Amino acid sequence: MIFVRKGEGVWENMGMDALISPDAVDTRIQQVISQLGPETLPLARARGRQLSNDIRADRDLPPYDRSMMDGYAVPLGVGSWQVIARTWAGQSAEAHPLGPHEAVEVMTGAPVPATAEAVIPYEWTERRGAALIMKPGHSLTPGQFIHRQGSDHRAGEVLISAQQRLGLAEIGVAAAVGLAELELTRRPRVALLTTGDEVVPVDTASPEPHQVRQSNRALLEAMFAARGAVVASAHLDDDEAAIRAWLDEQAENADLVVAAGGMSRGHRDFLPRIFDDMGQGLFHGVAEKPGKPLGAWQLESGALALGLPGNPLAVLATATRYLLPVLEVFETGCWPQPTHLPLAKPVDARPDLAQLIPVRLEAGQAVPLRFHNSGDLAAAVGAQGVVEVAAGGTAPAQEAGVPYYPFPLH
Repeated sequence: MIFVRKGEGVWENMGMDALISPDAVDTRIQQVISQLGPETLPLARARGRQLSNDIRADRDLPPYDRSMMDGYAVPLGVGSWQVIARTWAGQSAEAHPLGPHEAVEVMTGAPVPATAEAVIPYEWTERRGAALIMKPGHSLTPGQFIHRQGSDHRAGEVLISAQQRLGLAEIGVAAAVGLAELELTRRPRVALLTTGDEVVPVDTASPEPHQVRQSNRALLEAMFAARGAVVASAHLDDDEAAIRAWLDEQAENADLVVAAGGMSRGHRDFLPRIFDDMGQGLFHGVAEKPGKPLGAWQLESGALALGLPGNPLAVLATATRYLLPVLEVFETGCWPQPTHLPLAKPVDARPDLAQLIPVRLEAGQAVPLRFHNSGDLAAAVGAQGVVEVAAGGTAPAQEAGVPYYPFPLH
């Protein structure tokens, strides 16, 4: 093949469509997608989701002066007291104002009377009836063992910022400030289509020699599940009318349409033509291997359509490189920037095409895994992601660091 550079980020493969660079792919996709809007969900379904709005303290935290120990709340300046009452968590302390020689027995978490200046732990005291003294060898300082109102956070203070992903602590904080429901970034709705007459179900016991079991659909469904997308998926034979009907129906309710296979220029590769009829093409063809047939369209329905190659390793590599960033923008509004890792050993760079290579990580380096071709998915077993080696990249540049795109399950 002969490639001619046509301009910044664009190569033309003579006899084929113009191929754009991986960076140009990023730019063109980013121009047509944005963060999805919010949805309101019960707190029990919020774990792992992205918060849309700040969460603020609805009152001081703690909301009252609370005892940090089991013991006695006392005023200072004297060495003996008369115990006049007992309180525990859930009771009010307002009914027990303290005189200068009076104490209130308190449990951990109980409110402390306003005039109390410290809490004496049980083990520091001796008590006979209502008479209380502090044992020799101990002393008190103002505020000792009292968790003062508002000392952690003041009412109105931001406790969890918007865009934060909600873990266990965040769920607990939301509950503590009275939020039974939260506004969260909506999950993307994805229509996933795989195609091919040669593809048979996974549970086919004895495929014919010319048939292959369905791996692309399982791979992509697992990837979407890891990112929490809501997926409607199907596999169709290479029937243009059936493919067109399914895509027309699904695109109306989807944020993202993903098709794997049928993206080249063969007689039964219908998807580019169908997508052309459904919207505006952004590109079709990338100067990268695997992944040259990759294409994207902005559909009239508003959805982004992304057409992936059909070979399984190419599906894994291109979905990791381009599809996962799309899902990140849907959730956070930001296209993620890859980390750079040195290659443990350089690979032979191609002058005309970037390369996506499965790697495993060892001692902070990316170890390239050898694969035979873009159908050799088994070669990626044990890989943790892919690296992108630039066209014409030199060995020193590769050893200095190349972009690394992790699989979502690692």
